[in-house]
Amino acid sequence: MSDLVQTVRELLPSVRADLEDLVRIESVWADPARRPDVHRSAQRVADLLSQAGFPQVQ
Repeated sequence: MSDLVQTVRELLPSVRADLEDLVRIESVWADPARRPDVHRSAQRVADLLSQAGFPQVQ
């Protein structure tokens, strides 16, 4: 098995869990009452990008 395939297999469970977390946040904004959810979703994405090694996330 190639190193790439092995790495993908190792990372897939945590990546999937992160994506499942994100889709649970009701962040499609058509209703102003959802503004906190939109911000929470954006913050979660920023956190994931920071954890992945992106040096600056806004």
